[in-house]
Amino acid sequence: MKTRELLDNLSKEARRLHVGQKLPANRPVTWELAQRVQADFRYLLDQPGVTIAGIAEAMGDLSRGPLSRFRNLDKPEDFTGDLDRTVRRVNEFMETMGRRKLAQTAKAPEGFVETEVARRMLVVIGKTIELSSMSLITSDAGRGKTLTLKAAESIHPSSIYLRVRRDCRMPKQLVAAVATAIGVPVRGTTHAVTSSVIDRLAGRGRTLLIDEAHQLTPDGLETVRDLHDEAGCPVVLAGTVRLTEAVDDPAVFFGQFSSRIALRYDVTEVLREGLPGGDGPRPLHSIDEIRRLYESDRVRFTADGRLLLTKLANLPGLGGLRLCVKVVQVAAAAAQGEPLDARRLLQVIQTLHGRAFSTARIEPAIDRFRLRVA
Repeated sequence: MKTRELLDNLSKEARRLHVGQKLPANRPVTWELAQRVQADFRYLLDQPGVTIAGIAEAMGDLSRGPLSRFRNLDKPEDFTGDLDRTVRRVNEFMETMGRRKLAQTAKAPEGFVETEVARRMLVVIGKTIELSSMSLITSDAGRGKTLTLKAAESIHPSSIYLRVRRDCRMPKQLVAAVATAIGVPVRGTTHAVTSSVIDRLAGRGRTLLIDEAHQLTPDGLETVRDLHDEAGCPVVLAGTVRLTEAVDDPAVFFGQFSSRIALRYDVTEVLREGLPGGDGPRPLHSIDEIRRLYESDRVRFTADGRLLLTKLANLPGLGGLRLCVKVVQVAAAAAQGEPLDARRLLQVIQTLHGRAFSTARIEPAIDRFRLRVA
């Protein structure tokens, strides 16, 4: 069985059985918690078609030996190796399987696709919740931030998705929006509503998933910090690079905000870093991923068409996957079943953005983007 098929099968079982514990981040795992993880692991292994060998292959960093010893362990002192690491890794694997399957179910928002970028966002969100901390996810447009946050809302049922509109950038409107989302009446002063929101959030493990957070004013960001500090709720802030600049501005927050950020994921950082030896940029989206995202029984590409679409998807600041979706939709409708080649895709780009903008901005960027093909 191929690894991808194995992961899909394990995901089904992990989600159905609700395996995976919340483990402490800053202290060793107790034997009691280790036994809970062990019980989940044994339960998973009891399912048809699930084997130690298969899990070891899917995990990649733990062999069958440690996994077998952990399954059969009666006393912690009898374990050979790092028990804490083994428990955490097995638990992380089972939790990931559960999250992965749920993100692929009908509960995921329409249009959500499990790209590598989306998977990394989900890992950051999961770790933020585990640590009860704050995190930043920043990128250019069209990388799937919004859909991934909405998928995370389904994966973590206690989370709250909130999009910052222009009319809720400041504290009063922001607190009112959070209050409405969690069912707190918006009555009285801003202080009174904020206190009610904090009381409702405190100790309940609710996570705030704040989209378009770069639109928040400095006072709005301070309000988010207050909610996190006083309610102890995890917070994920997602937006453009302007968000990082605002949070890290020492003239505004004196380091108070930046010091609370436990995790950061700058999606396009790998594009800027490039591959070792200066061999072009490190792509966010591979040719294989583009094939999986866009090819179907009705949509096929020639080799040069697939390569061009992959380059287009990787160009920062030009719409990413969102632009690719529009280009493929228009090109496929015009092609009437014929494979989409580079020439046709470029014609569609010129139609959508105008010949002047396309030839001045998009096409030269595509030509300059060196994509190393494995």
